Amino acid sequence: MNLIKCHIENFGRLSNVDFDFNKGVNSILEENGWGKTTLAAFIRCMFYGLAGSRKKEYIENERAQYQPWNDGFFGGEITFEVDGKTYIIRRNFGKKDKDATFQLVNASTGLDSSDYSENIGEELFGVDRASFMRTSFVDHTSLRYEGISSAISAKVSSVSQRGDLENYDRSADKLTAYLNENSPTRKSGKLAKINESIKQLEYDLSVEEDTSKRIQELRDKREVEEKKLKSFEAASRSIGEYNTLKSNAEGMKRSIDSMPVSGNDRLEELSKLFANGVPAESEVQEHIGLNNEVQNLVQKNSSLDKLIIDETRIVEAEKTRIQESQIENDRKAKNKKLAGIGMLAAGIVLALAVLLLSGAFKILIPVLGAVLIIAGILVCVTAGKSSAPVGNIDESRLNNIKNERQANEAEIAKNQQRVAAFLSRFGIEYGNDAEANLYSIKSKVEEYEGLKKGKADYDSKIAEMKATYNEALVKLNEYVEAHPELAGEDVNHNEITTGISEAQANIAAYDRQLDEAMEKLDEQEEKKETLAAMKEEMAELKAHYEVVKKTSDYLREAKERFVARFMSPIMTSFEKYHKIMVGTDAKDFIIDANMDISKKEEGEYHDIEAQSDGLADMLGLCIRVALLDTMYTKEKPFIVMDDPFSNMDEAKINGGKKFLDEISKEYQVIYLTCHKSRM
Repeated sequence: MNLIKCHIENFGRLSNVDFDFNKGVNSILEENGWGKTTLAAFIRCMFYGLAGSRKKEYIENERAQYQPWNDGFFGGEITFEVDGKTYIIRRNFGKKDKDATFQLVNASTGLDSSDYSENIGEELFGVDRASFMRTSFVDHTSLRYEGISSAISAKVSSVSQRGDLENYDRSADKLTAYLNENSPTRKSGKLAKINESIKQLEYDLSVEEDTSKRIQELRDKREVEEKKLKSFEAASRSIGEYNTLKSNAEGMKRSIDSMPVSGNDRLEELSKLFANGVPAESEVQEHIGLNNEVQNLVQKNSSLDKLIIDETRIVEAEKTRIQESQIENDRKAKNKKLAGIGMLAAGIVLALAVLLLSGAFKILIPVLGAVLIIAGILVCVTAGKSSAPVGNIDESRLNNIKNERQANEAEIAKNQQRVAAFLSRFGIEYGNDAEANLYSIKSKVEEYEGLKKGKADYDSKIAEMKATYNEALVKLNEYVEAHPELAGEDVNHNEITTGISEAQANIAAYDRQLDEAMEKLDEQEEKKETLAAMKEEMAELKAHYEVVKKTSDYLREAKERFVARFMSPIMTSFEKYHKIMVGTDAKDFIIDANMDISKKEEGEYHDIEAQSDGLADMLGLCIRVALLDTMYTKEKPFIVMDDPFSNMDEAKINGGKKFLDEISKEYQVIYLTCHKSRM
């Protein structure tokens, strides 16, 4: 398997960075702070995703560590080749786990591929993140060999990571935790604690008194006090009931005596006013309406009076105009009549003159006289016609108004008479204050009815209270007759009260002692039950403990026998790399069935942790690659090395360079350092 290239859009301090990778060793030389560790982490996270997103500690939370400095797109892509096919992984890690995206693309077709899932790291390398960090991913801070995991063991032995060997660590840890938790020898062990508890319970039960006898004695004493209490309480109840009955009767009497009497004087006063009967509200309202009608008609007549005055002026003016015209016509007719009389007189004179004339004048003069007589008659006749009346006066509107006013006056008189008759029933004379008197009567009717109802309610309440009072007296007398001792002076109420208090106090004290004794008895019974249960639990737990102990031993032995078969190829690879890097044979080193490495020095084997930092780092590199040789017999993974030679001196670095040359024959190595001398 080989990495081909990668593009980092944003990851930690790295932004818009591209890298191309070749087979063999890919050396990346950059100064401290450039981002070499970030680049290594990017490669790891592209295959395994971010770790520790829920961790609060910054150092354990990769999302917090590598959030882009520019707050841009968080992720990138990486191109790799495996089993003859080329793929591209694209990840957007997002600000939260739910925002993260994963895409696998077939580089040849440009289409999405389903050959691997988001867990591509585990699917490609066959190990989880932690095992990958112990083998293919070499960090300068964790070079030393830390042992192997079940996943590495499974990969070494070519057993599926879902198999039993991969689950060994988890199973072994659970078994060990169970044995430690239930150990019979450890102070914190459950078996040891149960055994100690059993001893303590057995001792406690052996020294405790006979509680059952103590309980019976207390019950007998309590029974005596209870009888006393019942006797005192019966007497007290009699006194109490008597006092209650007496108090009820006295209280009812006080309530009757203290009932307020109000409104009777006013009710009597109003009764006198309404001696002839209390008018209904509708009747009062009717007369208020009549009085209002009187006022309305009076106002209407006032308006009619103004109209009569106006109409009278108009009629008088018309009369004056006609009278003046008539005088003028009479004058003209008189003058005309005088003229006619003159003409008539002249005609008569001329007619009489015929007697004195002769000849032609005798005919002409009479004719002229006749004409004058006729003309005079006509003038007199027309003069009579000229003196006829010149016009008529229309007084109908004035008469209508006067008739309407007269009808109103009649209605006013009738209504006033009815209102006056109504007021007279209450000794009130009709006048300008009729309206106020009517409303006063209305108010007094309402007041009277209210007072009347209040008196009825009061009388009913008093009657009810008196009946209740009489009943209370009867009950009190009956109770005294049934309990004659209550009436005497020899009843010592204080003695009864004191007796009740003392009996109650004694009973309470015995109850407390009984509760304590019962609790103690319960505790004893509970201790006995607990002791029996503990012994039973002890036997069951002990048997189960032995089974788990044997299971743990058998499981460890089986795992050691299984892993021992693969120790030889790992040791062979380790010896080869040790020879290249250190320059000597690894004859003093052994690898046991737990894959722990020890070195023989001065006759004893010591853990490699006891070696110097530089040598321990070298041994860690050797065993890591030895494990990879055994884990991957066909397709080899790439190896990421982040400045692995930082603790080595110059001589050891030369061995490290030879080591790199050797492993690059089979592995693609991404080698990051800040020192040219380490390349």
